[in-house]
Amino acid sequence: MSGVGERLKQARIESGLTLQEVEEQTKIRMFYLDAIEADDYKSLPGKVYITGFLRSYCKLLNIDSDEIINEFNKDWASKKLDKDIVIADAKEEIIGEKKFPKMNFNYNKMMRFSILILAVVVLLVVNQLWDRTTPAPPSQDPSIVVNGDNGEEINGGPSVSEVVYSGVNIVIIPTRANCWLEVNINNQVAFSGMLNQGDDPLVFHDENEIRIRLGSAGAVDIMHNGELLEPLGNIGEVVTKIFTAEEDNEEDESEENDEEENEIL
Repeated sequence: MSGVGERLKQARIESGLTLQEVEEQTKIRMFYLDAIEADDYKSLPGKVYITGFLRSYCKLLNIDSDEIINEFNKDWASKKLDKDIVIADAKEEIIGEKKFPKMNFNYNKMMRFSILILAVVVLLVVNQLWDRTTPAPPSQDPSIVVNGDNGEEINGGPSVSEVVYSGVNIVIIPTRANCWLEVNINNQVAFSGMLNQGDDPLVFHDENEIRIRLGSAGAVDIMHNGELLEPLGNIGEVVTKIFTAEEDNEEDESEENDEEENEIL
Protein backbone atom coordinates (compact mmCIF):
# COMPACT_ATOMS: atom_id res chain seq x y z
CA MET A 1 0.00 0.00 0.00
CA SER A 2 2.77 2.38 -1.03
CA GLY A 3 4.29 2.27 2.47
CA VAL A 4 0.98 2.44 4.36
CA GLY A 5 1.41 -0.99 5.94
CA GLU A 6 5.01 -0.28 6.93
CA ARG A 7 4.05 3.09 8.45
CA LEU A 8 1.32 1.51 10.56
CA LYS A 9 3.60 -1.29 11.68
CA GLN A 10 6.36 1.15 12.68
CA ALA A 11 3.88 3.33 14.59
CA ARG A 12 2.53 0.27 16.41
CA ILE A 13 6.01 -0.84 17.45
CA GLU A 14 6.88 2.66 18.67
CA SER A 15 3.65 2.65 20.72
CA GLY A 16 4.72 -0.63 22.33
CA LEU A 17 1.64 -2.51 21.11
CA THR A 18 1.46 -6.10 19.91
CA LEU A 19 -0.87 -7.29 17.17
CA GLN A 20 -2.92 -9.13 19.80
CA GLU A 21 -3.38 -5.90 21.80
CA VAL A 22 -4.42 -4.06 18.63
CA GLU A 23 -6.92 -6.84 17.87
CA GLU A 24 -8.44 -6.56 21.35
CA GLN A 25 -8.81 -2.76 21.19
CA THR A 26 -9.95 -2.35 17.54
CA LYS A 27 -11.88 -5.68 17.20
CA ILE A 28 -10.03 -6.23 13.89
CA ARG A 29 -8.96 -9.85 13.49
CA MET A 30 -5.21 -10.45 13.71
CA PHE A 31 -5.33 -12.14 10.29
CA TYR A 32 -6.45 -8.84 8.71
CA LEU A 33 -3.94 -6.80 10.74
CA ASP A 34 -1.12 -8.96 9.39
CA ALA A 35 -2.43 -8.49 5.85
CA ILE A 36 -2.65 -4.69 6.28
CA GLU A 37 0.91 -4.39 7.55
CA ALA A 38 2.13 -6.69 4.76
CA ASP A 39 0.20 -4.76 2.03
CA ASP A 40 -1.57 -8.02 1.11
CA TYR A 41 -4.77 -6.96 -0.70
CA LYS A 42 -5.75 -10.49 -1.72
CA SER A 43 -6.28 -11.55 1.89
CA LEU A 44 -8.56 -8.56 2.66
CA PRO A 45 -12.33 -8.60 1.96
CA GLY A 46 -12.63 -5.37 -0.11
CA LYS A 47 -11.97 -1.64 -0.34
CA VAL A 48 -14.87 -0.63 1.94
CA TYR A 49 -13.68 -2.98 4.68
CA ILE A 50 -10.02 -1.94 4.26
CA THR A 51 -10.94 1.76 4.64
CA GLY A 52 -12.82 1.01 7.87
CA PHE A 53 -9.91 -1.03 9.19
CA LEU A 54 -7.46 1.80 8.43
CA ARG A 55 -9.58 4.40 10.23
CA SER A 56 -9.82 2.24 13.36
CA TYR A 57 -6.10 1.44 13.28
CA CYS A 58 -5.09 5.10 12.80
CA LYS A 59 -7.39 6.20 15.64
CA LEU A 60 -5.71 3.76 18.02
CA LEU A 61 -2.20 4.90 16.98
CA ASN A 62 -3.13 8.63 16.95
CA ILE A 63 -2.24 8.92 13.24
CA ASP A 64 -3.97 11.18 10.70
CA SER A 65 -6.36 8.72 9.05
CA ASP A 66 -7.12 11.02 6.08
CA GLU A 67 -3.46 11.05 5.05
CA ILE A 68 -3.17 7.27 5.32
CA ILE A 69 -6.40 6.65 3.40
CA ASN A 70 -5.44 9.10 0.63
CA GLU A 71 -2.16 7.26 0.20
CA PHE A 72 -4.04 3.94 0.20
CA ASN A 73 -6.49 5.20 -2.47
CA LYS A 74 -3.61 6.14 -4.79
CA ASP A 75 -2.13 2.69 -4.51
CA TRP A 76 -5.56 1.06 -4.90
CA ALA A 77 -6.08 2.98 -8.19
CA SER A 78 -2.75 1.68 -9.52
CA LYS A 79 -3.74 -1.87 -8.52
CA LYS A 80 -7.00 -1.47 -10.46
CA LEU A 81 -4.96 -0.71 -13.60
CA ASP A 82 -3.35 -4.13 -13.24
CA LYS A 83 -6.80 -5.69 -12.89
CA ASP A 84 -7.93 -3.94 -16.08
CA ILE A 85 -5.04 -5.54 -17.95
CA VAL A 86 -6.05 -8.97 -16.65
CA ILE A 87 -9.67 -8.34 -17.69
CA ALA A 88 -8.55 -7.27 -21.18
CA ASP A 89 -6.51 -10.47 -21.57
CA ALA A 90 -9.52 -12.51 -20.46
CA LYS A 91 -11.72 -10.77 -23.06
CA GLU A 92 -9.21 -11.64 -25.78
CA GLU A 93 -9.37 -15.29 -24.75
CA ILE A 94 -13.18 -15.22 -24.88
CA ILE A 95 -13.08 -13.65 -28.37
CA GLY A 96 -10.72 -16.41 -29.47
CA GLU A 97 -13.07 -19.07 -28.13
CA LYS A 98 -15.99 -17.59 -30.09
CA LYS A 99 -14.20 -18.43 -33.33
CA PHE A 100 -14.98 -22.10 -32.72
CA PRO A 101 -18.41 -23.44 -33.82
CA LYS A 102 -21.11 -22.94 -31.22
CA MET A 103 -22.90 -25.95 -29.77
CA ASN A 104 -26.51 -25.95 -28.70
CA PHE A 105 -25.64 -27.70 -25.43
CA ASN A 106 -25.83 -25.23 -22.52
CA TYR A 107 -22.81 -26.10 -20.36
CA ASN A 108 -23.54 -23.38 -17.79
CA LYS A 109 -27.03 -24.65 -16.99
CA MET A 110 -25.79 -28.24 -16.94
CA MET A 111 -23.05 -27.30 -14.46
CA ARG A 112 -25.50 -25.52 -12.16
CA PHE A 113 -27.86 -28.49 -12.29
CA SER A 114 -25.00 -30.90 -11.49
CA ILE A 115 -23.90 -28.75 -8.53
CA LEU A 116 -27.45 -28.69 -7.13
CA ILE A 117 -27.72 -32.49 -7.46
CA LEU A 118 -24.35 -32.88 -5.72
CA ALA A 119 -25.47 -30.58 -2.90
CA VAL A 120 -28.67 -32.58 -2.35
CA VAL A 121 -26.71 -35.84 -2.26
CA VAL A 122 -24.26 -34.37 0.29
CA LEU A 123 -27.16 -33.24 2.51
CA LEU A 124 -28.79 -36.66 2.32
CA VAL A 125 -25.53 -38.37 3.31
CA VAL A 126 -24.97 -35.97 6.23
CA ASN A 127 -28.54 -36.51 7.41
CA GLN A 128 -28.23 -40.30 7.22
CA LEU A 129 -24.95 -40.29 9.16
CA TRP A 130 -26.51 -38.05 11.80
CA ASP A 131 -29.56 -40.31 12.14
CA ARG A 132 -27.30 -43.34 12.61
CA THR A 133 -25.46 -41.70 15.51
CA THR A 134 -28.75 -40.73 17.26
CA PRO A 135 -31.17 -43.66 16.74
CA ALA A 136 -34.74 -43.11 17.87
CA PRO A 137 -36.31 -45.60 20.33
CA PRO A 138 -38.94 -47.98 18.89
CA SER A 139 -42.45 -46.55 18.93
CA GLN A 140 -45.22 -48.19 20.95
CA ASP A 141 -47.96 -46.50 18.92
CA PRO A 142 -49.59 -49.14 16.61
CA SER A 143 -50.92 -46.36 14.35
CA ILE A 144 -47.41 -45.45 13.18
CA VAL A 145 -46.61 -46.84 9.72
CA VAL A 146 -43.24 -48.37 8.82
CA ASN A 147 -42.11 -48.99 5.21
CA GLY A 148 -40.73 -52.36 4.15
CA ASP A 149 -37.38 -52.92 2.44
CA ASN A 150 -39.00 -52.66 -1.00
CA GLY A 151 -41.03 -49.60 -0.12
CA GLU A 152 -44.33 -51.49 0.44
CA GLU A 153 -46.70 -50.22 3.11
CA ILE A 154 -47.01 -52.05 6.44
CA ASN A 155 -50.20 -51.90 8.61
CA GLY A 156 -52.04 -50.31 5.67
CA GLY A 157 -50.67 -46.82 6.29
CA PRO A 158 -49.24 -44.27 3.78
CA SER A 159 -45.64 -44.56 2.55
CA VAL A 160 -43.24 -42.01 4.08
CA SER A 161 -40.51 -40.80 1.70
CA GLU A 162 -39.97 -37.19 2.77
CA VAL A 163 -36.48 -36.38 4.13
CA VAL A 164 -36.49 -34.98 7.68
CA TYR A 165 -33.55 -32.66 8.48
CA SER A 166 -32.06 -32.32 11.95
CA GLY A 167 -30.95 -28.87 13.14
CA VAL A 168 -29.71 -26.36 10.56
CA ASN A 169 -28.20 -27.59 7.27
CA ILE A 170 -26.79 -25.01 4.84
CA VAL A 171 -25.22 -25.45 1.38
CA ILE A 172 -23.64 -22.40 -0.30
CA ILE A 173 -23.15 -22.67 -4.10
CA PRO A 174 -21.10 -20.00 -6.01
CA THR A 175 -23.19 -19.96 -9.20
CA ARG A 176 -23.10 -16.39 -10.56
CA ALA A 177 -19.92 -14.62 -9.39
CA ASN A 178 -17.18 -14.61 -6.75
CA CYS A 179 -18.29 -13.85 -3.18
CA TRP A 180 -16.46 -13.05 0.05
CA LEU A 181 -18.01 -15.16 2.79
CA GLU A 182 -17.86 -15.55 6.58
CA VAL A 183 -19.71 -18.35 8.42
CA ASN A 184 -20.06 -18.40 12.22
CA ILE A 185 -21.17 -21.48 14.20
CA ASN A 186 -21.42 -21.32 18.00
CA ASN A 187 -19.65 -17.91 17.93
CA GLN A 188 -16.69 -19.51 16.13
CA VAL A 189 -15.60 -18.68 12.57
CA ALA A 190 -16.12 -21.87 10.57
CA PHE A 191 -15.11 -20.26 7.25
CA SER A 192 -13.79 -16.86 6.19
CA GLY A 193 -12.51 -16.07 2.72
CA MET A 194 -13.32 -15.77 -0.97
CA LEU A 195 -15.62 -18.32 -2.59
CA ASN A 196 -14.98 -18.26 -6.34
CA GLN A 197 -17.54 -19.01 -9.02
CA GLY A 198 -17.29 -22.66 -10.03
CA ASP A 199 -15.80 -23.82 -6.71
CA ASP A 200 -17.33 -26.84 -4.95
CA PRO A 201 -20.33 -26.04 -2.70
CA LEU A 202 -19.68 -25.43 1.00
CA VAL A 203 -21.75 -27.51 3.44
CA PHE A 204 -22.39 -26.52 7.08
CA HIS A 205 -24.42 -28.17 9.85
CA ASP A 206 -25.33 -27.20 13.41
CA GLU A 207 -28.09 -28.20 15.79
CA ASN A 208 -28.96 -24.63 16.81
CA GLU A 209 -27.76 -21.69 14.67
CA ILE A 210 -25.61 -20.75 11.67
CA ARG A 211 -24.75 -17.08 10.95
CA ILE A 212 -23.68 -16.14 7.40
CA ARG A 213 -22.25 -12.83 6.14
CA LEU A 214 -22.08 -12.43 2.35
CA GLY A 215 -20.00 -9.77 0.61
CA SER A 216 -22.03 -10.26 -2.62
CA ALA A 217 -25.36 -11.84 -1.74
CA GLY A 218 -26.59 -12.25 -5.32
CA ALA A 219 -23.50 -14.21 -6.39
CA VAL A 220 -24.45 -17.45 -4.64
CA ASP A 221 -27.35 -19.88 -4.25
CA ILE A 222 -28.19 -21.10 -0.73
CA MET A 223 -29.99 -24.33 0.18
CA HIS A 224 -31.54 -24.44 3.67
CA ASN A 225 -32.51 -27.93 4.84
CA GLY A 226 -32.84 -29.14 1.25
CA GLU A 227 -34.81 -26.09 0.01
CA LEU A 228 -33.25 -23.77 -2.60
CA LEU A 229 -33.82 -20.20 -1.37
CA GLU A 230 -34.28 -17.05 -3.41
CA PRO A 231 -31.05 -14.94 -3.55
CA LEU A 232 -30.63 -13.03 -0.26
CA GLY A 233 -29.69 -9.85 -2.16
CA ASN A 234 -28.09 -8.44 -5.28
CA ILE A 235 -24.56 -8.96 -6.60
CA GLY A 236 -22.26 -6.63 -4.66
CA GLU A 237 -24.73 -6.25 -1.75
CA VAL A 238 -23.48 -7.11 1.75
CA VAL A 239 -26.05 -9.20 3.62
CA THR A 240 -26.03 -10.99 6.99
CA LYS A 241 -28.45 -13.89 7.55
CA ILE A 242 -28.99 -16.02 10.67
CA PHE A 243 -30.52 -19.50 10.26
CA THR A 244 -31.84 -21.10 13.47
CA ALA A 245 -33.44 -24.41 14.34
CA GLU A 246 -36.12 -22.50 16.29
CA GLU A 247 -37.33 -20.88 13.05
CA ASP A 248 -37.83 -24.35 11.51
CA ASN A 249 -39.80 -25.52 14.57
CA GLU A 250 -42.03 -22.46 14.42
CA GLU A 251 -42.76 -23.14 10.73
CA ASP A 252 -43.61 -26.79 11.50
CA GLU A 253 -45.97 -25.77 14.30
CA SER A 254 -47.66 -23.25 12.01
CA GLU A 255 -48.22 -25.92 9.34
CA GLU A 256 -49.70 -28.33 11.93
CA ASN A 257 -52.11 -25.64 13.15
CA ASP A 258 -53.21 -24.95 9.56
CA GLU A 259 -53.91 -28.67 9.02
CA GLU A 260 -55.98 -28.85 12.24
CA GLU A 261 -58.05 -25.85 11.17
CA ASN A 262 -58.70 -27.43 7.74
CA GLU A 263 -59.88 -30.65 9.40
CA ILE A 264 -62.30 -28.72 11.65
CA LEU A 265 -63.70 -26.83 8.63
